[in-house]
Amino acid sequence: MAFAKVTYYNNVYGKLETRYGERYLYRLAKTRHRQTEDIEKFVGINDESGHLLTDRKKALKRWLDYFEKISTKEFPHPTNPSVASVHGTVHKITVEEIESHLKKMKPDTATMTWQLIYGNRSSGILLRS
Repeated sequence: MAFAKVTYYNNVYGKLETRYGERYLYRLAKTRHRQTEDIEKFVGINDESGHLLTDRKKALKRWLDYFEKISTKEFPHPTNPSVASVHGTVHKITVEEIESHLKKMKPDTATMTWQLIYGNRSSGILLRS
């Protein structure tokens, strides 16, 4: 047993010394990672007919097909409600209206409310935008 182990590792080290050693190293790391995967990571994936897929590549292909199918399908959307347009002039909003509504608001419901309440200069900024 020990002799077989020594010859196996000598063979592995020999492959790592070649010019394709880096590829072989990544292949070893990938297989070691797959061997250490825990059973808790298992997700049962069924094919179209309901049979459990055990092959990793077939499961990935099934996921790809499934998500491609649902991402390209158009679902019915609810219609947007339409409101009648306003005919005539729209009155301008005054600084006093803004300040009175800001005072009625609960604290911290709008960004920097305290800055807008104090001083006409700050409240006037809302009217410019």
